[in-house]
Amino acid sequence: MEGKEHLSVEGLNKIVSIKSCMNGNGLSDKLKKEFPALPIMTRPIWEVSSLGEKAIYDPCWLAGFIDAEGCFFVHIRKSAGYKVGYQVSLIFQVSQDMKDKELLQILVKFFGCGKV
Repeated sequence: MEGKEHLSVEGLNKIVSIKSCMNGNGLSDKLKKEFPALPIMTRPIWEVSSLGEKAIYDPCWLAGFIDAEGCFFVHIRKSAGYKVGYQVSLIFQVSQDMKDKELLQILVKFFGCGKV
């Protein structure tokens, strides 16, 4: 927007194309009708390695994804089984719809820990 690109037809098409891949919802019927020739973008999530495995290829995308969809927190609860009387758990959590289960499995493999 700083470069005023959104004021051109090409800029508007780019914005709507980006919207088409956000949250996995695609475009509404109204937008599809208004932008029939719009190229639909896909989310750049993973690539297939030389071994045929899917893996996260862009750590910057991953950082943004986690910033939006993840959280880190500390869980403290009383527990007689610990010398100080408390159990402390450090937790990283990402929540997604079932349609993104494969992405969550790739994240578990990327970090080398966790469960889906």
